[in-house]
Amino acid sequence: MGFPLVYDQNRVAIGLESISIFSIVTIILFLVGVFLHVLAYQSLAPIGVCILLFVLGSLLLVVLKANGRIEQKAYILTFSVCWVWAGVAAIYSNFFNDPQQNLLDAAAFFELATATSSQLGIAEIRALSEGAGAIVVWRAIYNVFSWIGFEKGRYIGIVTNILLVSMTCVLAVKMAKRLLGIGPAQLERLVVLFASCGIFWLFASMHLRDAAVLFCVTLLIYFWVRYLDDQNTRNLMLLVAASIVESAVLALFRTEFVFVPLAMFAAGLAAVITVRSQKDRWLSKVVIVSIATFALSVFLLLYKLELFDVVSRGYEAYTLRAAEKNDVSSLGLDLIVDAPLPIRLIAGTVYLYVFPIPMWSGFQLSSVYELLKSLNALYLYFVLPLAILGAGRIVGNKLIRSPPALFLLFVWIGFSIAVAGTSLETRHVGVFMVPLLIFATVPDLADLKDRNAYIVWLLLFLVAVALIHLTWGVLKLA
Repeated sequence: MGFPLVYDQNRVAIGLESISIFSIVTIILFLVGVFLHVLAYQSLAPIGVCILLFVLGSLLLVVLKANGRIEQKAYILTFSVCWVWAGVAAIYSNFFNDPQQNLLDAAAFFELATATSSQLGIAEIRALSEGAGAIVVWRAIYNVFSWIGFEKGRYIGIVTNILLVSMTCVLAVKMAKRLLGIGPAQLERLVVLFASCGIFWLFASMHLRDAAVLFCVTLLIYFWVRYLDDQNTRNLMLLVAASIVESAVLALFRTEFVFVPLAMFAAGLAAVITVRSQKDRWLSKVVIVSIATFALSVFLLLYKLELFDVVSRGYEAYTLRAAEKNDVSSLGLDLIVDAPLPIRLIAGTVYLYVFPIPMWSGFQLSSVYELLKSLNALYLYFVLPLAILGAGRIVGNKLIRSPPALFLLFVWIGFSIAVAGTSLETRHVGVFMVPLLIFATVPDLADLKDRNAYIVWLLLFLVAVALIHLTWGVLKLA
């Protein structure tokens, strides 16, 4: 697997044992995924695609010099786990006729990427789908695999998603390494938390564009963290280039995300201002605020009301979808979607991290989409309190409070509120979840104080979730 040997004689056995356990686990996961894919597709082709893209990702890690021990673990474990869930999703699609995969967004994406758009340019595809950029990229990927002898099976696009989610985990590790107070044990926890996240399983296992959006958003976050940690000219140039490219890419991948680079610019400025103002650097503060005001003015001049039209259309579309999916006693529809904006922002932000209500609604055989959302809710019941505790540790400790850490905090909170105020869609907030997982690695659970604090936060959160479910039950019976 490429892991370095442990040279301390007293730890050689432990190190080799640890490597062996990891290798055994990933091999088992790979074989389970193989079984599920062969069963679902009645073909060995998915295995060939999996191996080719896994090797490609491994080579990219070497070329980009991101192949350290923990980065390799992050890539291999995430790829293996997502490979299994892709197999589960294939079973749902091919044996249970999953409507989320066979009729709705995933089916339309696959159709456009493999057949419908074969003779269309990107402008013509935009008339059919707002995710024109993703369709063009996936069409090229399908064409490459077709050229080397593979049929255009849905598994090609899905394994591509697995690759993107796995590379995102590597980016998360590289960001966490730049934060003070996060050591090797906490980086290992980050890898496990990432590979265990239900919303990432959903992104990887279904033929959706969310995996690509997750990677693009996280890549831009990474360049911001890199620059804020080491503010030199090279990192600034990389950040500027990434922001320009991402502005175009995100506009083509998900139209309403066109504002994301600017919002991150605001978060980066806020992080720098917060830290520098504590050191009484008033001149720097004035300069930064002036730059921010100028950038906002230029942005509004260029986009005028178009950006707000995009957000408004997204809000209306998802509100209509919520009304169609929920009955009149739905907790989400009654208390959040139809609520005044201030209440929607507060209650909606909470709702994003406890959805669905009831949590067990997705435990069925009709759709893997609903299953993974329920598993993600259960996952967040235990991870979100840990992230809240970690964020509190950073805010309250001057020794580890830094521009990169504050930037991640502003991104997490800011985009959660933004999604609550617009689409109220779990998939949309999921692409901004990497900062949450990084904060969940900050507490040292080997320390009694941190462990006890986590238990308190966990109990409080579980009580709150129980009360929310109780409210749902009352509304259903009313």
